[in-house]
Amino acid sequence: MQASKMPYQSWMIAIALISATKKSFSALEIQRQIGHKRYEPIWLMMHKIRLCMGRRDDKYKLDGQIEIDEGFFESHRVKTEEPTPTIKRQVTVLVMIESELVKAPHKNKHRPKRRAGHLKMQVMDKPSREGIHYEVKKHVEPGAKAITDGATYYTKLESILADHTAYSACGDPTMMPKVLPWVHIAISNAKKICLGIHHSIKRGFMQNYLNEYCYKFNRRYLADKLFDRLMVACLESPCYGLRYDCG
Repeated sequence: MQASKMPYQSWMIAIALISATKKSFSALEIQRQIGHKRYEPIWLMMHKIRLCMGRRDDKYKLDGQIEIDEGFFESHRVKTEEPTPTIKRQVTVLVMIESELVKAPHKNKHRPKRRAGHLKMQVMDKPSREGIHYEVKKHVEPGAKAITDGATYYTKLESILADHTAYSACGDPTMMPKVLPWVHIAISNAKKICLGIHHSIKRGFMQNYLNEYCYKFNRRYLADKLFDRLMVACLESPCYGLRYDCG
């Protein structure tokens, strides 16, 4: 809220709305709910809130058994020359989620055999061994155990973690969703929110939208306490360096 010309009431409404649903609100819808004349201040306010969400989650590291995989999110379209009038830009996102094996079998056979814990999503330039090792060191405790697919850039994760198990699909496309159930669920749900609510997201702002998704996922059992938690996160995190024309 520092140096913001938006009234406190507008901030309270925006924080209440963004914490009231598992999904999200577009800046245009928040503008309509608040009744503000200009779009840009609302857009900036929403990104400041999402930035605070990310900084709050950065205080915690994942531990235990961790599913790790990469997802490819569609960014805004870029106009090009003929014969291809437009192309789709993809953003590479490293997804890490705590995944504890459930000992007692579920009555519902379609439910995953693992229980999800906390989730982290990090935008990357491109998947590489060095980049993934850097992000894993930053977001995962050294005593954790990683579960990945057989991609070459996941090799030698055991050098920075307690253990690493890599699975190969062996030509079976249905295998990996069973081995890494929660990372695939997280990617699928995040993509639906990005496409269904925000429609087009610039690469430079993708991390903020993922911050919001992870923040809500990690606090999915707080129910009516989410507003209070988000208020604390916003009040203790200064926002600087974010402008409307960046990205």
